[in-house]
Amino acid sequence: MRRIKLVDTREFEIEEVSTPRPGEKEALVRIKKVGICGSDLHIYRGENPVIKAPVVLGHEAVGIVEKTGPKVVSFREGQRVVIIPYVSCGRCEYCRSNHPNVCDNLLTIGGMTENGAFAEYMVLPEDFLINIPEGITLEEAVLIEPTTVAVRAIKRSRNVQGKNIAILGAGTIGLLILQVARIYGAKRILITDIVEEKLKLAKRLGADITLDVSRRDYFKILRKDDGLRKFDVVFDCVVNRESIKLSFSLVKKAHKVVVVGIPTKEVEVNFIPIICGELDLSGSYLYLREDFLEARKLIKDKSINTSSLISKQFPFTEVARAFQEIEENKGKLVKVILNMA
Repeated sequence: MRRIKLVDTREFEIEEVSTPRPGEKEALVRIKKVGICGSDLHIYRGENPVIKAPVVLGHEAVGIVEKTGPKVVSFREGQRVVIIPYVSCGRCEYCRSNHPNVCDNLLTIGGMTENGAFAEYMVLPEDFLINIPEGITLEEAVLIEPTTVAVRAIKRSRNVQGKNIAILGAGTIGLLILQVARIYGAKRILITDIVEEKLKLAKRLGADITLDVSRRDYFKILRKDDGLRKFDVVFDCVVNRESIKLSFSLVKKAHKVVVVGIPTKEVEVNFIPIICGELDLSGSYLYLREDFLEARKLIKDKSINTSSLISKQFPFTEVARAFQEIEENKGKLVKVILNMA
């Protein structure tokens, strides 16, 4: 089989390796499509402080079960599946307290502990898989995993029903949080970005207010329109010094900021607004299995507009061009998909 390996910063190679064989409780999955995530881009650019080349990227993957081990009970050959890119141990204190996403012994695909899905085949334990029901295309199914991130972020806010919320960053996750928040009853939604095309898309997807933070005077705009300052929850999908500062400017005192994005370097935080405003600062990392099932249902019900988020698709042999176009378009592309077969 063939797989794509990142062999150095911004350098891919397609290599031939043996097709793996499934163990007793594993399935051999023929990978069909993989979404390129922002975290893949950080590793590609050499910005991730932990994951470095050489590595096989990819975790937003869907495929078809080709073969199963004799003790696999939940899946059969020919079944379409989406990959859950992590498995917890089930034994540590976090797993036992229903926080498996922060498990001490977490196994993740895409470079952290295991190679990823930029490959024609993968062998995975059945716990890594969820079936794709009828009514969901493979393109839509690629968006199940990032939608799950959005579902988890909304849950970490405790409740958005009837509330005014702000979302910093109109990338894939920000635009999905926008849609999930609207489904869950958010009253008024602001979204920010530096790319005009993404802000226009956010408007079409239901944002009430958009704010171009590339403008030097955007803080003046906030001060002029007092209504822009009063948000019950802020979701930071960017996570840099400026976005943290903006989060504290937008959120009401005694309310919540949910940090969703993962920074590529240490971020300096001024704790005075947190202390004096009694702000609740929460992280949101990965998701629970129940969040995955909820995201799958939202996509099956067509509650999420996935087609507007898929910008381009490339054959996997053109992986270098796919990443180059993402970089050359400077944030204008939302979700790019590699077709593995």
